[in-house]
This record gives sequence, C-alpha cells and structure tokens, in this order.
Amino acid sequence: MNERERVILLWIKPWGIQQLTFGVHMSLFKLKAISDHQFDVRSAERRRTLFLGHDVAARFGFLLAHLKMCCHIRYSASWREDMLTTHRQTSAEEFLPTRRSLKSLREAARSCEGCDLYRNATQTVFGDGPKEARVALVGEQPGDMEDRQGRPFVGPAGRILDKALAEADIRREDVYVTNAVKHFRWIQRGKRRMHQRPVLRQVIACKPWLRAELAVVQPRLVVCLGVTAAQAMLGKMIGIAKERGKFLDDEKDGIVLVTIHPSAILRQRDKSEQEKEYRHFLADMKLVANYLLDSGR
Repeated sequence: MNERERVILLWIKPWGIQQLTFGVHMSLFKLKAISDHQFDVRSAERRRTLFLGHDVAARFGFLLAHLKMCCHIRYSASWREDMLTTHRQTSAEEFLPTRRSLKSLREAARSCEGCDLYRNATQTVFGDGPKEARVALVGEQPGDMEDRQGRPFVGPAGRILDKALAEADIRREDVYVTNAVKHFRWIQRGKRRMHQRPVLRQVIACKPWLRAELAVVQPRLVVCLGVTAAQAMLGKMIGIAKERGKFLDDEKDGIVLVTIHPSAILRQRDKSEQEKEYRHFLADMKLVANYLLDSGR
C-alpha cells in the first residue's frame, strides 16, 4: 500500500463517518418536521428546500461510508502489514553481518529491509573503493543511474565529482565513495524517476551501514557532500554555508569536512552560476588534497 492510498483511506474514514452521521441526523429531523402539522405553507416551502440539501448530504454520506468500507476491505490486510513492518523494522542494525568486511557488508546490504525504501528501489547501492582509502566521500543517496547500475556516483553528479577530483590531483581509485542512504528514493514524473530527499527516519535507519563501512575503512578524513550526509555523520543539522570548508573534529569519526553535493551545481540554472559553484567545490576538493599531503598521504 503506497502513501497516496494511505492518505485517501485516512481522509475517507473520518470524513465519511462524519457525513453519514450528519445525513442520518438530518433525515430524522425531516421525519419529525413532516409529522408536525403546525406550520404554515410558507414555512413548509422553506423547509422543503432545506430538506433537499439534507437529503443530498445524507446520500453523499452513505456513499462515502460505502467507499470507506470498500477501501478498508481492499487494504486492511496490507495496511496492518505495513504498520507492523514500520514498527518492527526501524533500523538496518539487524541486517549487519557478525564478521564485518567490505565484502560481507556489501553482500548483507543486498537484502536490507531496514526501512521502506527497498520496496521501490532496483537494488542496494553500497559504497565503492579500497579498504586502505585515506579519505571517504559520503553523499546523500543513489540517483537514477546509480540505482540501475548498483554503484555510487556514476551519474551526472558523479561526473562532476570525478572532474573535481582529477583537477585537485586526487585519484578516484584512492578514495572510498558511499552514501548516507543506500536505496534510491524517487517519485514518478511521466517517464522519469525524480529524486526525492530521504526523510530523517530513513537516514537514521540506514546509519548502521555507514558506521560499519567507515569502521572497516577507517579513513583519515570524511567529506560530507551535502546536508543529508552531514546530518548522518554529525548527528545534527548544520548550515552548509556556515560550516563549508572547515575541518570539524568529530568524537566518533575523526576529522570531517563539509561541502555541497555535486548535484547542487547542476541545479543552478545560469551557466555562470554553475561555473561559480564548481570553482568553490573544486577549492574544497583541493583542501582535501592538501590535508592528505600534510597528514602523510
């Protein structure tokens, strides 16, 4: 049962009952008025007009109540199943393997049902890169192409990232690239699957995977690409404009650098603005390169 069907059911149930109750009350009022012979002809004409409106409300109420019962019969089983699933599976923790390596984590993540995103995604998109990587790049979630190919940052945003890494003298093969959320959240618009930002509960549910893979890689520096990645890593909302380009010392994950997601560059409508954002993003990647040199790359 999808979100739209749930909303329809939640809207029909209380409103249909309310209209049904109103209609029954108006019908009883009509019967009482008809039995009362102490009103004049003019009053009767006015009441007859009122009764017509009440009859329409009553019949509409009965129609909504019937529709509500049909929806309930059709979706009651799946509704209860969805509710039980939501309450039972709020984290990916139970899907993590006992012995943890990048290989075992990647294989275990394929069957993850820690949140509802797995239902509409093509596959799990786990992190990619060497275990010895000294820097980890954390994005938001897979995009359309990543969802189809099963690898992170292989779409338009990935090409911008590759370009910036190359110009900053950082080899893509030397970094570990992953996302805060491992499944693609999207909405259908015509023939296209449009990206939707994951909600907080989905970010929290997927956090055990991010923690586990970073525990295996143990990078010297974690670069958060965008707000969602920063929230997943630091456990709080931060302003990108305020904290961008700063090396933050996190108690759990060591040194963290916050910058924009490469897709933010593509969202700029004006080409000059895209160039401006890209130069700023490239400057952040050069900060990463300098940090690796200073820390003994």
